[in-house]
Amino acid sequence: MKKIKIVLATVLFSAFALTSCSSDDDGAPTTLVGKWNPTKTTTVVGSGNGQTTNYVDNQVSCGKDYIEFTGTNIVKNVVWNKSADGVCSEAPGDAGAYAKVADVLTITGGVYEGTYAVSRLTGSELRLVETATVGGAVVTSTRFFSKAK
Repeated sequence: MKKIKIVLATVLFSAFALTSCSSDDDGAPTTLVGKWNPTKTTTVVGSGNGQTTNYVDNQVSCGKDYIEFTGTNIVKNVVWNKSADGVCSEAPGDAGAYAKVADVLTITGGVYEGTYAVSRLTGSELRLVETATVGGAVVTSTRFFSKAK
């Protein structure tokens, strides 16, 4: 009986020791390099409630729009267009340059031009936070992206 208890205790200990909890960061932080699909933007004015706007500009039956960060510090905003006859094609959109130092991302040129705090960067999610003062009120916008597949 004593051996069974020891074996059972060893099995239970091993099960707990070898089982890991899932984490919210999808593994180690990743690089910006790659394609990211915009999903939504949350805007907060002052200390008020935030307003969330889902990204709805994707063309039906086409690929999803994306922002692409290259390994050569070029950033491209790529959108899908659908012609009158239903043919989908990628439009290269605006291009610019980017630099990331610690958690600060600066984009020069293109539709996403600005300075952002990178509040989340994982293998599947990117969050960019931009803060500005408009009419004396602090406006904080958070842009959410998911890793393109």
